[in-house]
Amino acid sequence: MKKHIVYILLSCITLVSCSLYELDNQEPPKSEVYGNLVYNGQVVPVKNGQIPLNFYQDSYKGNGNFQVMPSQDGKINALLFDGEYKIILASNQGAYEENATPYILNVKGKTELNWEITPFFFVNKATYNCANKQITAKVDISKISQNRDLEFVSIIVSKSIICDRINKEKEFILNASDISNLSDIHITGDLSNWKNDYFFVRIGVKSVGNTFYNYSQVQRIEL
Repeated sequence: MKKHIVYILLSCITLVSCSLYELDNQEPPKSEVYGNLVYNGQVVPVKNGQIPLNFYQDSYKGNGNFQVMPSQDGKINALLFDGEYKIILASNQGAYEENATPYILNVKGKTELNWEITPFFFVNKATYNCANKQITAKVDISKISQNRDLEFVSIIVSKSIICDRINKEKEFILNASDISNLSDIHITGDLSNWKNDYFFVRIGVKSVGNTFYNYSQVQRIEL
């Protein structure tokens, strides 16, 4: 009986060792998937790591189910194994229309993926002027979703390049009730107590009934 138990244990150890050997010796993924979150061909900036794309693959060489997080400038970049992937946009993770329709991506070598989303609002243009420790932003936005109303537009200021509604030092808000023209919005803010000689800034647009923002790209400004 003891011999049988020892034999079974040795067999299990051998199987586990072989499995670990196969995992350790498996080549890492080398195929680059690259692209952007886009709306009508224009890149959609987001909060860094906020909008996950869920990848599904049944192949044994795949990573199973995993997420790819676009960077705050809207870029998508990941290293994957070659094969067929089903991709679904995560729900309730940003200021965009829900879309649960899966997309099939065949990865073979360098593969482009431009993922179309419908933001609630889109920042067409944002320009900044900083003088005497006062910042002024001139902003042009468009309402994309007819299901969402504007709550406010803001200037978000950060000491680091990661700049959003969470990662910020200051935020200057202009409520929707004070905005008469979406294409000509002016926001001002006081930076008199700012210690650094530069800062990072972007525009945030908040919709009624949604925690998340739509954004402009991040810019660095010297004082």
